Amino acid sequence: MRLAHVETVAPLQYKVATKQREEESRNLKRREVQFPQSAVEFNTIHDKELQQRIARFLTSDAIVQDKMLNEYSWKWRQVQGLKEDYMKDVSPIDSNFSALIIWVFCCSLLSKKTYREG
Repeated sequence: MRLAHVETVAPLQYKVATKQREEESRNLKRREVQFPQSAVEFNTIHDKELQQRIARFLTSDAIVQDKMLNEYSWKWRQVQGLKEDYMKDVSPIDSNFSALIIWVFCCSLLSKKTYREG
């Protein structure tokens, strides 16, 4: 009796786990496509990788920005709000943004140093 129950439940549990992974993957892609419209939204992002990607976008030249628009499925109108905020006044973003840029720079230096030593 117990074996029959396990044989019935195991495939169902597998299907549930698969559906949950698919849903998480869709949610992650949906979040990655979203772009903050203001400095306040930028500062409330909890995903540091996404925040770093947006910071890199804002500090890049037009060619790199164009590539990133295509790569991350961002739309031109979607990025204009934060981009204009950044161009006008970096101070609302500055605290998190500066720390993020410094952190990225330091990590790249450390990885190059570790790579050369290894």
